[in-house]
Amino acid sequence: MKSSIQLDHSTMNFRTDCLQLVNLLEEDDEDKWPSLLAEFDEFHLISSM
Repeated sequence: MKSSIQLDHSTMNFRTDCLQLVNLLEEDDEDKWPSLLAEFDEFHLISSM
């Protein structure tokens, strides 16, 4: 995501077949996966841009 923003891409589409990953990102519940806390923070920061 960072690279795409730096390249001035204004629209991005991410797909996965991992429903669990999608649910984790949508639930905003970092307590379930504390080892991914830094990645969650970065994802939310970039996605809010």
